[in-house]
Amino acid sequence: MSKVSNAAFSPEPPQGLRLAALLLLPPAVLGLALLGLTLPWGWTVLLHISLALAGLVLLKPFFGLALLSFTVPVTSFVLYAAIRAEWNFITGMNYIDALPISLPLILLTWLALRLHRWSGLLPAPGRNPLRFPLLLLSGYAATTIFWAESQPHSLFQLLILLANVLLFNLTVALINDETRFRRALWLWTLSVGFQGAFALASFFFDSDLITQKIPPDLILGFHFFGSFLQPSGWPQVASGLQDHHETSLLMNMTFPAALGLLLTSTSRFRQVLLGGLLFLMLFVTLRTESRAGFGALLIMGSAMLLLLRPLRGRLLRLLPLFALLIITTYTAQQAVVSLIIGKNFTPRLFSLGIKAVESGDAIDPEIENKKHSRKRLWLNSFRKYSEVPLQGFGVGNLKKEMQAPHAHSIFFSTWFDFGLVGLLFMLWLTIYYARNLLPSLLAQRSRQQLVVSAMSGGLLVICLQGLVDFEYNTPSIWLYFALMTAALNLAAAEQKRHANP
Repeated sequence: MSKVSNAAFSPEPPQGLRLAALLLLPPAVLGLALLGLTLPWGWTVLLHISLALAGLVLLKPFFGLALLSFTVPVTSFVLYAAIRAEWNFITGMNYIDALPISLPLILLTWLALRLHRWSGLLPAPGRNPLRFPLLLLSGYAATTIFWAESQPHSLFQLLILLANVLLFNLTVALINDETRFRRALWLWTLSVGFQGAFALASFFFDSDLITQKIPPDLILGFHFFGSFLQPSGWPQVASGLQDHHETSLLMNMTFPAALGLLLTSTSRFRQVLLGGLLFLMLFVTLRTESRAGFGALLIMGSAMLLLLRPLRGRLLRLLPLFALLIITTYTAQQAVVSLIIGKNFTPRLFSLGIKAVESGDAIDPEIENKKHSRKRLWLNSFRKYSEVPLQGFGVGNLKKEMQAPHAHSIFFSTWFDFGLVGLLFMLWLTIYYARNLLPSLLAQRSRQQLVVSAMSGGLLVICLQGLVDFEYNTPSIWLYFALMTAALNLAAAEQKRHANP
């Protein structure tokens, strides 16, 4: 019996149909551009810029990933769109359900990726080894809406979760070789460097809160936190295009990735640039005055000196220098700020340390009303969770139950919102990353293995700072996990090639 080609039963569309679909895109874009002529000139300019960028993303999906590297760090705490409704209340100066600026770009890049896969322009996407646990989490999150107290809130939180899962999937798919990976890692590093520079530049401008209401109930908002003094009279902390806690997370988790690029770069210019970016990230982290950020920086930096083979031999010299750099940088910052504002003050980290000793509260020493403290939020969460130990609160509902902007813990938010499924998801991720990181950490023979080993420091930072802050719906964490997964894919492929030459 003759063999029948599998191509006859392939679900792929005919080549003519693919071309027809791609040819329909320019007229659609032109129609939207002509529609923009009827709008006010400001909106017309914005529409045409958006259409130009959308066209570039549709032609080259990796360009969409490049734009996402710069927009994902811009959180909805600073720039957002929100629906004014009873279920969407304000907590922590912002709506509990707010759309980030990166959401439409995530959807557009995903559409571009699907079109390129469909047309055969991206025949070999990067492998996603976490497809099943992500599908499990997404599917379970969707089912929790059926017993949610506020279905509009839960649907909104599900949308954000699915966007983050899409962000992870498309990033892993687009990074299918080492050249693309290093380009993506450079883009992310430069983006975080820009965020750090913006955070420092914001000290020279006044704070501003801009809100634009668009009928019927859509609100666009921009919160800019600047100047050298807070309204309370205390020195302003570095926050940039996110709050100061997330700014410290961005700097800290990117620091080891930039270090990996530095240790594997041969260009003198790139080495100098990366050295400057590393100091900028350290400087901004200290200027955020985040205790978790300070602790994570110290632990992560020490771990990198111990784990990375090129640095391990000089551990006894580099470790004191690293500690001295942190102390002198922080002291110099406080002295300069004191001169600028014209008064002496106790640095925030020092004052919080004194209060922690005096009050015996190391977690929330600065909060006078302990009803709004992290410990109170966690204790109340435990009590409420005991009523739903298997199924959890449902997607995004822990923060609604506690009337908080987020759960102040990635681990608690995943566990309490998704119950047993959340615990299984975290266990799966832990086993996957631990098992796949170990070969590179032990070998560190190739450039890819060294970068992977360095990027493990970013995972350490997420675990440390995520203990006391953030939640699972934090887009920058999803993007870093995606970069880490793509890096592990390439390291595993490299090891397989060497094992089977």
